[in-house]
Amino acid sequence: MRKILVILAMQLANPMWTSTRHTINELHQPTTVNQTSFVLNWVPVSGSVSIYQNGIRLVPGLDFTVNGGNLTLLVPHLGQPGDYFLVDYDHQQ
Repeated sequence: MRKILVILAMQLANPMWTSTRHTINELHQPTTVNQTSFVLNWVPVSGSVSIYQNGIRLVPGLDFTVNGGNLTLLVPHLGQPGDYFLVDYDHQQ
């Protein structure tokens, strides 16, 4: 009983404990030469986005930017037909 009260107190003191956070994995493939942007299915939690181009992890701010649900690739990581981009991120519900 004491453990339940401690968890309840933590939930009341920290609203993040009561919210639902989901990890999303999306696969995007360019449809045009030098494709620069993709629209994500959800708006990611700030700082939670990891992107892999053909298995190589890209660096936020250097290789890509995220604004809301819009992902923009920066030179030299423009998408080419045959490339794939795996995007991992958390979103708050």
